[in-house]
Amino acid sequence: MPSKYSFIVLFASILSLTALGAETSPHCYQFSSESVEAVEHASEASVSASEIWCYHRVESPQPGLLIYNIDQGRAKPELTILKGDDGYLMHASLMAGRISTHRVKATDFNPFSIPLTEPNIEQRLSLKLSPAVIESANTAFKFLLSTPLSSSQAEDTPMTIEEGTFKAQASHLPWRGYWWPQRGQTISRPLKKYDLFVKAKTGKSPDSARYERNHHGWTGEVWEGHCNGWAAAAILNEEPVIPRTDALSGVTFSVLDQKGLLSERDFCVTHTFYGSRYRDASDNASDIRPAIFHKAITYYIGKLGKPVATDYNRLETVDNAVFSAYEMKIKKTGSRTYRVNAVLTIHHYDKKKNEATGVAPPKPKKYSYTIKVNDVGEIIGGNWLSGNPDFLWVPLSHTPCSKNNQKLDPAYLEEILHL
Repeated sequence: MPSKYSFIVLFASILSLTALGAETSPHCYQFSSESVEAVEHASEASVSASEIWCYHRVESPQPGLLIYNIDQGRAKPELTILKGDDGYLMHASLMAGRISTHRVKATDFNPFSIPLTEPNIEQRLSLKLSPAVIESANTAFKFLLSTPLSSSQAEDTPMTIEEGTFKAQASHLPWRGYWWPQRGQTISRPLKKYDLFVKAKTGKSPDSARYERNHHGWTGEVWEGHCNGWAAAAILNEEPVIPRTDALSGVTFSVLDQKGLLSERDFCVTHTFYGSRYRDASDNASDIRPAIFHKAITYYIGKLGKPVATDYNRLETVDNAVFSAYEMKIKKTGSRTYRVNAVLTIHHYDKKKNEATGVAPPKPKKYSYTIKVNDVGEIIGGNWLSGNPDFLWVPLSHTPCSKNNQKLDPAYLEEILHL
């Protein structure tokens, strides 16, 4: 179960998705949860992410509950879930610029930070989805049904725990990148080049460097920066590996420049969040719970082959890194208990700016914990025997939000990456 969420306002009366064979209209809700981009700033510790998701009963060609996000004015495959009447979830996942489809038993794991059962709220908002949104939901639904499952999920294997040694590694490893600290506004260099690029095309500079300076300035903590943007970018995108030169403006975007712009674009993304941030002594330093940690790691890395981002420092300081692999030695210690000794591969950002490419430097990180199961072997609890990370999070999709640089247009960024 993901960390806390809340829902506000929206129970909508909307056009039905007749192409999906549904007899009812979708109902939409607004949720709030931990905001990764907010925890990068000490002064914004209480800020939450806000997302709108719609729930729609479908009957054909596969009956179930279709759930999709509409924050960008359209549904996207990687932000769509089908909770089938057969008890399984189908969802898509974006990694290194490619989308794959996956399946998991609904009672085993929730790969998104929203409820999988429609909230029972009778407070309505007049909200009419456009034909484009409806069509995009149809397209995302068809994508889930038509795309073959990833090879790692060809068989329906429940998420249980058993004795033995288990290894897994993500199919895409996070690439090297810088953390672009807020102190000193180091991100200004690639942003100024971006401004010159756009001015040459349009005749007017978007002033993205000035916007960053005025809206995302340093608030006093030495750890404030873009390490969350690097973590998301290094998971969601292919790595830039060659400089790109724009003939019109004459600007050359180095590999570091391109990675900086990607880290700025992905500073705020739609994500799923496990655990809760430790802010002070009133919080629980042992959160994230071992059961959630174990499920998230084994599902995303073990089944999806997707890296998982983490704040590995469980105290006030926020320092994002990426887990890409694990080796677990599991021993049964009782009729319903297990001990897990895990070595995870963790990748950190570069501490200094450079043009290096390839996989971000890996290091081993050890964890030890117990897992408790119920009568049918489902994971229901556990305790930490070692230190623990503060939280885990998984970037799901590029999604602009109010915490992003509003002068950085993703369309122009894509042009730069493909010059």
